[in-house]
Amino acid sequence: MVRTRVFNLFMLLACMSLPFSSVMAKPFYKPDLSHLENSQIYEEWQRLTQEADDNGLTKANIIAKIKIIEPIVDAKPQWADGKWLLANLYLNLGETASSDDEDSKKEARAQLVKAQKLTEDCLRINPNIGICKFFLGAAIGKISTIDGIFSSLGKGERVLNLWLDLKKSKQDYVFDDGYSLQGLNYYALGIFYRVVPESRILKWLFGISGDIEQSIAMHKESVKRVGGNGACGQFMLAVAQLCYADVDEPSEVKSSLKRKFRAIGAMKSDSDSSKICINDARKMLKSPGNACGYTKAQQQKRSEDDPEY
Repeated sequence: MVRTRVFNLFMLLACMSLPFSSVMAKPFYKPDLSHLENSQIYEEWQRLTQEADDNGLTKANIIAKIKIIEPIVDAKPQWADGKWLLANLYLNLGETASSDDEDSKKEARAQLVKAQKLTEDCLRINPNIGICKFFLGAAIGKISTIDGIFSSLGKGERVLNLWLDLKKSKQDYVFDDGYSLQGLNYYALGIFYRVVPESRILKWLFGISGDIEQSIAMHKESVKRVGGNGACGQFMLAVAQLCYADVDEPSEVKSSLKRKFRAIGAMKSDSDSSKICINDARKMLKSPGNACGYTKAQQQKRSEDDPEY
């Protein structure tokens, strides 16, 4: 297939842009896309993919792709790679939800529950697919940001172990939108270590604890990966740095971070998900004290004493 040859060329070029040692150390996952590629509407799938490349990933584009692939996944219940392809779309759809609209958040939660079930099914079929580990952790994690991190701490160890297992495996993949699996995994770990409070008691009770220095380290690693230096990658790194600066850094460091947020807030993007990061960068300038508990879904309570948002 022409699409497969183009994708393989892209993967080669992506690898060539990385240090030789890192290319050798990261086995790239090769998914089975035959059920999609052999379908009569694969050309429409390709058109939508190109449209997203040209104009940014929009809610309408995601919904159109769901309508293509969901019937194929339903008809092929043992197609593990189809399940994560569909789960990714539902996760992306959840990313377009507004944190200021309760109905939008409820709709996003329902989509994330679908993504969770799909990735759990994927891992039952093949427990070695790293993409499914990442998306399962992402689905559970994003549901937790809607329900509230503090009330969802019992799910945290499962999420963390999924992502750490993927990190240890070094299994990688480059998605159609240009993001790498390991880059996204580092990005997710960065958010996890920032939003979860740092506490020995939490470590004892739930097996997890936040670590703001680890958060910054994970985000710095993420932005170095293929596709990781976009608006959201830069924004989440700056948020983690601001969370750290809130306690430990002098005022000139905070001034430097404000300049970063202004630069991110001035970015342009056609992607609905990136637009949220760009818009929230402007908000962060006005409310820097929200940095430690910030998520796209909503501002998180990080202790029983925090106010409701």
